[in-house]
Amino acid sequence: LDGVKDVLDKSMKAFESKLNAAKEAADGVKQEADVHTASSIKLYSDLDDEIREVRVAKELCKDRAAAIVSLENQAKDCRNLLGASAKSSEASKAIREKFSEVQNDLESLMSAASSLEEVDAMSEAQK
Repeated sequence: LDGVKDVLDKSMKAFESKLNAAKEAADGVKQEADVHTASSIKLYSDLDDEIREVRVAKELCKDRAAAIVSLENQAKDCRNLLGASAKSSEASKAIREKFSEVQNDLESLMSAASSLEEVDAMSEAQK
């Protein structure tokens, strides 16, 4: 009977040892899962931030494109008006010069805006 008791004691100790080892392993896996979960949350947050930034950048590009079109239309209108003023015998030299300055300024603005749009396009292409 003592031999059976010793065998049962040894079996219980071995079982408890294996159970403790399994619990430690499960705790380790849980800790790793917690770390991965925290990392995933951070990655999703960063991804959401980047998506918002891309959306804002797209809206800015649309706004800039609309501004460029507006500048182009203003430059065209200015050229047409300058042409009409130049043809008119009543137009004075000072008015023509002023319109020419305005036209040059608008064309410079349009050129600068187009350059910015090209830089944005190259930047987007590099991403």
